[in-house]
Amino acid sequence: MKKIVRLVLFVAFGAFMASCISNKRIVYVQDYSQKRPHDYLADTIFAAHQHDYRIELGDILYVKSDHPQLSQSLGRLDENYMNDTRIVQVLPVLAGFTVDRNGDITLPTIGKVNVVGKTIFEAQQIIDVAASKVFPNPAIKVFLLNFFVTVLGEVNTPGRYPVYNHKLNIFEAMGLANDATDFASREEVKVIRNRDGVNHLYHVDLTDQNLLSNPAFFLEPNDVLLVRPQKRKKFATRDIQNVYNGIAVVLSAITVYLLIR
Repeated sequence: MKKIVRLVLFVAFGAFMASCISNKRIVYVQDYSQKRPHDYLADTIFAAHQHDYRIELGDILYVKSDHPQLSQSLGRLDENYMNDTRIVQVLPVLAGFTVDRNGDITLPTIGKVNVVGKTIFEAQQIIDVAASKVFPNPAIKVFLLNFFVTVLGEVNTPGRYPVYNHKLNIFEAMGLANDATDFASREEVKVIRNRDGVNHLYHVDLTDQNLLSNPAFFLEPNDVLLVRPQKRKKFATRDIQNVYNGIAVVLSAITVYLLIR
């Protein structure tokens, strides 16, 4: 009988340990090269593969001006529009100017302005120069309305998120999705990127600090992040309850047996 009790306790302990996850698997940017612990603190410099996004055909630009007359001509996005991500995702084309097949956007009063291949700030300067020929001190600002990042898989809030700061790194994208869950495999995250009709697939390890110099660290418009679950998730979430129930039944049966004796 004592052997049975010890066996049941051993199984229960094993099930409990299987449901636990080591901190090493959920801590970001660890130093693996020197075999240092995940909580080791050190100042390190990494060369970043950061580059400014260049406007492509079909992009949608929102052009804003501080000049009252030009601002009314261009149209304005109210705060409700900018704050409601559902509207931004569905209706960006109604608020912005689409880059046509010639690389131009057509602005009221100002006319056609070629912006393809330019960064957002370069396009802003070009439009400002063109607008200055019609309006004094137009103070142009440009935003890319079709910059979305999609985060799917083992995250707390998967979805498609609009981005307005023109630069976004992979951790900021994870923050938009309220971070990965405890059962996410942070060592095996995929980034899908489409450029020039070709799909690129990057594999990144969020727990490795060398990610900071990875070309996929800074995301581009319409990138997709896929966070896969750890293999233990199934056992640790759904099936573990069945194990506990089974152990409870065995213990109950042993208790009844001992009472009868």
